[in-house]
Amino acid sequence: MPCPRCGNFDSNKYCDACVREIGLKVQESERQILNMAIMFAGYGERGYLTDKVVYTDSKVLKSDATGLNPEETKHAGRHGRAQGFLAQGKKFTLLGGQGNPTPSQAVKTFIFPTTITVCECRTFMSALYCNSARIILNKISPLLFDDVFPALKISSDDDDDVMKFMTLSQITEKDIARVMPGDWIWIPNPDPSYRDVQGTGLVRSGSASGWNLICVTTLPERRYIGFGLSDGHVEAKTLEEIMEFLQREANKNKSSKSKEVVVATKAKRGSMELPKTTGRALLDHTSPLLLMANTSSLKWKLYSLDTAKFANFVLRRLRAINQQR
Repeated sequence: MPCPRCGNFDSNKYCDACVREIGLKVQESERQILNMAIMFAGYGERGYLTDKVVYTDSKVLKSDATGLNPEETKHAGRHGRAQGFLAQGKKFTLLGGQGNPTPSQAVKTFIFPTTITVCECRTFMSALYCNSARIILNKISPLLFDDVFPALKISSDDDDDVMKFMTLSQITEKDIARVMPGDWIWIPNPDPSYRDVQGTGLVRSGSASGWNLICVTTLPERRYIGFGLSDGHVEAKTLEEIMEFLQREANKNKSSKSKEVVVATKAKRGSMELPKTTGRALLDHTSPLLLMANTSSLKWKLYSLDTAKFANFVLRRLRAINQQR
């Protein structure tokens, strides 16, 4: 078989000229990937509003309105669900083998499911950047994404395949001027009771401690989209609006006289889920309403696209493929 990209030479290997050109084109793809990530964030929010992409604690799952059987619904509520992936503990690993979706197909249906995707905001953010990388790589060479990510992994932690082309740095709210359109940030929940729950036997939800956001625009002000922030229609919000939203939902969860967590409704799922205890209440506040916490000194996360890092990874993968063929 010839070179998968140019069709020349009697070999199934990527030829030297194509390997070099692929590396250059990946390095030049920064703005395209970032623009598509912003676009897919909007599509994902439309999926959220139509109950096609939902959080694991979604009322859609609880009402079994997904078309899943009871066992599938139970599993999705605990671990998540996405076509073509095995979901376990908020980690999605590709289901390989004949008859299962390819990496390209699987990451596309994560954002555009034909049934339903059940995930958290970190895995959703990872998927939309991976889907952007898919389009770029497959435009450079058909099925290149499948060669580069044959065992695609999307996770709620910072150990998945999106980190092959993103860099992670710690910032604070004071560094907000560094955030550009297409950048991805994680912000801590403004309510400390969502971040610092003490005691034994607690099941901590990663989404309770903060929210993952993608910067959509910087002018006239910075606005962000975060999975599940939309209410009625897709709308990018300022950080101030997002912080106020998080605080309002925290206050609502603390407003019951029994001090038990109030079940979240549609616009409050997932990222407002509190950790749970066995046999005792989490909250012991004298007032159901809290003042907005000062978050200026808290550590944030900034995920930035690094196309040089991406190109190096792609080239290593192509060289490994060539050695195997």
